[in-house]
Amino acid sequence: MVPGAMLWASSAQAQDVKGAIDSAAAAATNSSGPPTILGLNLFEVILLAAPPLLYGIFNLYRSQVNQQAKLVDFVSILAATIIFGNILSVLVFKVRLY
Repeated sequence: MVPGAMLWASSAQAQDVKGAIDSAAAAATNSSGPPTILGLNLFEVILLAAPPLLYGIFNLYRSQVNQQAKLVDFVSILAATIIFGNILSVLVFKVRLY
């Protein structure tokens, strides 16, 4: 074979390999990871939904059980929930919340 023809064949093979690598990279980036809601993963959604849910539970407690419960009680319960939630998260999931 002529050296120029070998170079041309090598560059054509290199282009084929490069095309295969590019298509594999595109497929890897297009594959979806964990499910997301509005760009947030499940952990972030739970973290964002926790304060309104806790306030709803506190509001139910205040209306049904203890009508003298104040906002300071809610803040104390929320702080305790965050602290114990972080401890639980570290022990179980090995992830710190803050």
